[in-house]
Amino acid sequence: MIDPAIFSMPKLLEYLVSEQWQRECVIIPEYMPPFPNEQARPKCVVRLGEGKDAVFLRYSKGPKQEHFWDVYGDDYHNPELALIALARAPAPPLGKLYYEFRFPVGQGPASDNQERDNAG
Repeated sequence: MIDPAIFSMPKLLEYLVSEQWQRECVIIPEYMPPFPNEQARPKCVVRLGEGKDAVFLRYSKGPKQEHFWDVYGDDYHNPELALIALARAPAPPLGKLYYEFRFPVGQGPASDNQERDNAG
């Protein structure tokens, strides 16, 4: 059996999370979303960044089955599993995950359809 007392926690963490972006991540054991609904329960998440720029680690259960970054985080159940997920995760994307598209008033897909409807 492996004796946990023989390990140095700082060294172990340094080996597991060796990239700078990984060290900037935060593991939150009791995370609640900003505007929770009645069914929301605390979950253990991995977050990088703050506020609107924050991204959360998720795990795809689909065909690729890998970790990825999103605006919503998965529940990793405890900090140990979250740390393992962070160690296996790809680097987060540069910039924002989602961009907000704004069209000038009277332009864009909705106004094009309205113009066609009014013409006919």
